[in-house]
Amino acid sequence: MAKYNGWHNYATWRINLELFDNDEYWNEVLEDMEGDDPDDIQYVMTEMVEEYVDECLNNQCCDSSLVRSYADAFIADVSYYEIAKHLIEAYEMEKKYQNA
Repeated sequence: MAKYNGWHNYATWRINLELFDNDEYWNEVLEDMEGDDPDDIQYVMTEMVEEYVDECLNNQCCDSSLVRSYADAFIADVSYYEIAKHLIEAYEMEKKYQNA
């Protein structure tokens, strides 16, 4: 698969852009996990990102199973791990900038 704007692929870039870009909620989640093992944080964040995307689709696509099936096909290519990693890195950069 070809990279897209530095992301794993178009689907990952687009989901991050539409659902996660500039969302302060994730900083609050990460703040609550400070001090936890980094591998655990990555795992939990990846799971939370995937669940959030599914929840958003449930809220938006429940009227048509056809629309939901197309949405599911699109998000099948999303790298939730990469989005979670990006959220973690952005949080750490912001924290570092605030402490400087």
